[in-house]
Amino acid sequence: HTISFEIFPTGTVNEWSNILRFNTNDGDCTTQGDRSPGLWFYANTLKLYPRYGKDGDGIQNFDWGISDMTTQLTKFQWNKIDLVVQNQSANNDSVLLVFINGQF
Repeated sequence: HTISFEIFPTGTVNEWSNILRFNTNDGDCTTQGDRSPGLWFYANTLKLYPRYGKDGDGIQNFDWGISDMTTQLTKFQWNKIDLVVQNQSANNDSVLLVFINGQF
């Protein structure tokens, strides 16, 4: 599935900043169904921190896809974000692909 939206950042904050998070429960990051997906800004930056919780262990949250993005969003400009959850047929796992303004 794909989640697409545009965001117009006007500045940064001194702590993690949540952009969106879909859950299948009331948890934050340690239960199956948390962060399905989730997207944050790192503190003091416009750098994205995307996460997608893996099915399985209810104690650990498995994060897939991009774990260290270096591209930051552009301040005072519309930025198009596409979060694509893609199944990998070989092992039946999923990965989270993040596109910023059409670039992977």
